[in-house]
Amino acid sequence: MLHNRKEVKDAASMLESYTSEGRPAQFYQEVGTLLESGEINPESCSIRELFEAFVSDGSELVENMNPRNRVNSVLLEAGDAVDTSRFSNIIGQITYSTTMAKLDGPEFIGRSLHKTVSSKTQEQEIIPGVSMIGDVAEDVGEGKAYPRVGVSEEWVTIPRKIKDGWILEITEEAIFEDKTGLLLQRSNAATESLGITWEKELLDNALGITTSYSRNGGAQQATYGDTHTQGTFDNLAASNGLVDYTDIEAATNLFDDITDPNTGEPVYLSGTLQIVVPTDLELTLLSILNATEISTGDTTSATVPVTMARNPLQAQNRRTYVPVTSQYVSARTSSATTWFIGDFKGAFQYHENWPIQVFRMDRNSQEGFNRDVVTAIKVRRKGVPAVVEPRKVIKCTA
Repeated sequence: MLHNRKEVKDAASMLESYTSEGRPAQFYQEVGTLLESGEINPESCSIRELFEAFVSDGSELVENMNPRNRVNSVLLEAGDAVDTSRFSNIIGQITYSTTMAKLDGPEFIGRSLHKTVSSKTQEQEIIPGVSMIGDVAEDVGEGKAYPRVGVSEEWVTIPRKIKDGWILEITEEAIFEDKTGLLLQRSNAATESLGITWEKELLDNALGITTSYSRNGGAQQATYGDTHTQGTFDNLAASNGLVDYTDIEAATNLFDDITDPNTGEPVYLSGTLQIVVPTDLELTLLSILNATEISTGDTTSATVPVTMARNPLQAQNRRTYVPVTSQYVSARTSSATTWFIGDFKGAFQYHENWPIQVFRMDRNSQEGFNRDVVTAIKVRRKGVPAVVEPRKVIKCTA
């Protein structure tokens, strides 16, 4: 679909059929699915052919865009407005799918470290905590009241939201000259810029570059440290470079000493912990996690035997480890040896006003009249990352 002139015309006929049945949205959903699966390659889509097929009398209108025919274009002033909405919609669907594909690429890891939460306010907000109730689920005597549980008096402060986005304009000249490749380059460059900005915000939050953690109205403080205010804990393991499984063990043992400030119970962690490393440690981490066996002892000693055993990280079944890395980890921390481990989605949230949204503007607009813009596509998002429970993550330095 959409790979050549015939397929484009067939797609326009399909949309016409879907529209007559009152389900045009299904057509665009199917196009989006094909784009996501790779069955439609955006680079093979001609914006000129799309315009000619999806706009009524599109071929004639494209010919009128020919600079040599401008002398006769005054005759169009008495005509009806040109409906370019279907062309705008198909371009918008292509833009949305390619944008999401690029933002979901392996080079961007920030969103995988945050739980996305919908937010109704763009300003700073207060999020009440749900503290553990401790060991109170004890035997309830006959006729006695059950213990009450609910929202605690704890809270964290979420910063105000950040808006980011871009606009891609498609002019008459771009359609007539079929500058599909140039427009895709501009769209990809804009998406990459948006993705990089977003990635830096998310990583700076998860890696402790920004100082935004505020509990119970206290001053903002570092995410990672040996001590904290408003309920102290130590989630910074110094002199714990990543060499073998014992360094992962040392980091996770630190969780045993981090307790809920209200109950004194250990902080609950999910069964899957992410390990975030710079690319310099990527292969080291993979070799540690995937080793089939380990050896302990001294091969040069006649009295100290060498013991071979199964990799303990694989032998225990209560916890799994997921390696996460990108080039931005070392770029943001300015370190090739600092690494992190924990329940990141339990520690960090992305409070979202708007998810990635795509809006389109058609030809019948002021911009269309003033600057020959046939359609414009706007991509935007608005939200902010926040630290909600740093007790669930550990930072390790060499």
